[in-house]
Amino acid sequence: MTEAKIVRTEFANDAFYSAFNARDFDQMSSLWATRNACSCMHPGWQPLVDKEAILNSWKQIFINQPEDFFVKHHVIKTHLLGSIFSVLCFEELGEVWMVATNNYLFENDEPKIVHHQASPCRPPEDIILSKPSIQ
Repeated sequence: MTEAKIVRTEFANDAFYSAFNARDFDQMSSLWATRNACSCMHPGWQPLVDKEAILNSWKQIFINQPEDFFVKHHVIKTHLLGSIFSVLCFEELGEVWMVATNNYLFENDEPKIVHHQASPCRPPEDIILSKPSIQ
């Protein structure tokens, strides 16, 4: 059961980056939890802990993204922490690398994101990266 939920969580994580790259606000909105508290920490921003503020932040990001902006993500590890499925991944933005944590809870048997945090990091050195995930 847990393995199946990990696969479904990683699929939801792929959908998160698909919405990000497509600048699809409706898809991004549908991925966030509705019955649980949410938080989001974009690089250089103040922490967001209000669902409306989080969704507005994505709207602003989508409006201000250059046309050629694209994020490749590489899953490092997905693991279960109590009832939270945590996906740790690298985000590759051309020459810039970020490390991200995306946490999911299941609502109505669907994984929904409850926390996203990305921070700049050095390029990965000694780990084997997954192939970039793109739906």
